[in-house]
Amino acid sequence: MLTRMLLIVLIIVIVSAECEFPIMSFGDFNLTSEKQLKDIIKKENVFLLGLTSGDCEECCEAETFYETLMETFDKYRPRIPFIRHNLQKSTFISKYIPETGKLPAIYGVKKGTFYRYHDMQDSLKILRFADRLIFPVFYMKNLTEILEYLNPATGGFSSLKLLAVLDDSDLKQDYEKSVEKLGNWFSTEIRAVVDKKIIKELRTIRPDIKHNTLILIRQDDTKMTDILTTENLYKWILNNCVGLVEELNPYNFQMYSTSTFPMLILFSDPKNHYHSDYIEEYKKSARKFEGKIRYSWLDASKPENLEKRRRLGLVTEILPGIAFNSRNQIAYSFPEGMEFIEKNIDNFVQGYIDGKKLNLPTIYTPKDINLLSCKSLKYDDFEDMVYEEGIDVVVFLYTSHNHKDSEKFSNVFNKVCEKFTVLAYESLKVYVFDNAVEKPYKTLPTGKFPSVLISPAYSKNDPFVRFNGEFSVEKIMKFVEKNADVQIVIPDELEDDRKENVEEKEIIEDNDEEIEVKEEL
Repeated sequence: MLTRMLLIVLIIVIVSAECEFPIMSFGDFNLTSEKQLKDIIKKENVFLLGLTSGDCEECCEAETFYETLMETFDKYRPRIPFIRHNLQKSTFISKYIPETGKLPAIYGVKKGTFYRYHDMQDSLKILRFADRLIFPVFYMKNLTEILEYLNPATGGFSSLKLLAVLDDSDLKQDYEKSVEKLGNWFSTEIRAVVDKKIIKELRTIRPDIKHNTLILIRQDDTKMTDILTTENLYKWILNNCVGLVEELNPYNFQMYSTSTFPMLILFSDPKNHYHSDYIEEYKKSARKFEGKIRYSWLDASKPENLEKRRRLGLVTEILPGIAFNSRNQIAYSFPEGMEFIEKNIDNFVQGYIDGKKLNLPTIYTPKDINLLSCKSLKYDDFEDMVYEEGIDVVVFLYTSHNHKDSEKFSNVFNKVCEKFTVLAYESLKVYVFDNAVEKPYKTLPTGKFPSVLISPAYSKNDPFVRFNGEFSVEKIMKFVEKNADVQIVIPDELEDDRKENVEEKEIIEDNDEEIEVKEEL
């Protein structure tokens, strides 16, 4: 027993030795009892509470940040008290905060109500958070400034603006109470005007603004509601704070996370030439589920978002990809490789709403793809190989991950590769590109698999030409012959090709039956 205790002490000493300061090194006061907490709540209208624990790996590392935080607080007035508490030593705090969540953590406390702060490593944001608790609303008294304020939000720390026109001064307290919960919304300006003379002048210039109106101003839109007839102002703000589809960023994340609606995230690369097309398909679906699901998107090219994709169940390099950011940590992702069109997105979202279960693989699961006669193209070589001037380049775009159509048609394209290898045209190169394991190059249309694409020899700045016909050796080769910039003549082997096409169809039908049997099993 003594040996175990010594070992625990040794581990604590070793962990502490890795940090510059031990826990509870910085703060105005270390809280040790519930009586002290009650006394502070009575004495201080607003204060910050920093929670830590001796058994938390990251807690002592945060002390360096708390040192900076205290220096920041000392420069501003009114001075915000910063109280510390070690959860390892007592549990009374659970009466006030049932679920403390991840540590270390900071809470703002106002009149005994606890508000969690959600963005640890930024002292100025914490200061803004505390200031919002003290002064939840800024009251405007200048008409020119009000008119300027009514212009669209500009983004960043001004991603959202609220203005309450309170002709009835009795509504002032209700409005302040409604926006108090928005303390973590660092990019939101919360203001009001109560001066009746200014309100009258404002309404002369802007007759669309009624008495007792709340105005919500985004970058893309402005919305208004009658405060007297709106049952729940806070809920109205939550429902309207972001647009139909917005990119998730540090400035609007709290708006999304505060919402009670399930959040759907699209991962797409904005540098991809088809990004705007993907967003449009996504928006079409979003309009149908407005008020039920909150649609958003993230830049998939950023390294920090790769881990998020994997965590949400997207296991390949395929973009675009979509998944629900589920609070229960259960992955619910759009089947990778499924055609990215409005109908499929709608069905996926409706399935989530209906509680439909998805039995998708949680790791990369390759199908039996037969492309042994084809040359594989890698992302790093894509530009040099595909955009070589004077060479017509054909690409079979597919995914080896759990995708029956790629598996089904791989035999067809393998024969195409065999035939072009025999024909050996110097001006023509044929490749296959597996998007499951290779990042999509910016010019690739990856919303549908499989695809046959051609980059003509002297039209390298134009988009790929896509094959839209029936998957057969004959038709694919005729497509290449027609769209190649350097003239090639496909030998007249139509009779043999027709026989092959019949065989291919039989193989494909057999494969379909086999897949259906497997799915039934």
